[in-house]
Amino acid sequence: MFSSFTGTRTITIQDIQNGEVVIVFDPKGDAELLKRCYISAVRAGREHQFYCFHLGYPEISARYNPIGSFGRVTEPASRVASQLPGEGQSATFREFVWRYVNVISKALVSIGKTISYEALNRYGADIDPLLTEYLEFIFSKPEHLEALRMAGAANWKRSAELLSESIKPDKNQASRDRHALAMADIYKRSGIDDPTASALIKTFEYEKAFYDKLVASLFPLLEKLTSGPAGKLLSPDYLDMDDKRPIFDW
Repeated sequence: MFSSFTGTRTITIQDIQNGEVVIVFDPKGDAELLKRCYISAVRAGREHQFYCFHLGYPEISARYNPIGSFGRVTEPASRVASQLPGEGQSATFREFVWRYVNVISKALVSIGKTISYEALNRYGADIDPLLTEYLEFIFSKPEHLEALRMAGAANWKRSAELLSESIKPDKNQASRDRHALAMADIYKRSGIDDPTASALIKTFEYEKAFYDKLVASLFPLLEKLTSGPAGKLLSPDYLDMDDKRPIFDW
């Protein structure tokens, strides 16, 4: 509901009192409207249902993860990529960003982690830890034990440790984490077929400097969305019991 006219305020207050779901978008920042909505919610016994989201006042704002709730796992990538330029040559780079974010998102969902701007920023800059964590998740599945045994890595943790000490990465992978390289090698030798793992490894095997150029437009955006007090609103820490600000979802 848009608060452009005085009459809309009256309708908004009536709907609050009648128990309706009321969503107010106020681009002008009308403090009086905010006050009236809050007072109406209190009078109607709905104070616990009142959420105010305002990046300008993070100390009183509720928290909201714009990419944490979705119907399809591809949606977070689409939401992020849609904020980047899409004209001319920029369209190609936006497609790379979409794929990169989508691979990270699928891995996060599989291992039970929440997708957030902070998580995308962390793993986008360094995908090695995510690859290791995801492959540990895959190797721990009972149905993959036989494939690992046939590859000589029944004790894959020990195999990865030994391999990481002896592995010699090529020049394109010199900056990569050796343990992640070892885990990727075990996965390929095992013959396990997991689309997300394969996509992560393909991304991981690109020369890092080259791939960083392809997704360079992603990082300034994520830095803006994760910096300062506003970053804590958009990437809420669900486990922080000391932060009393509520978290809401669409």
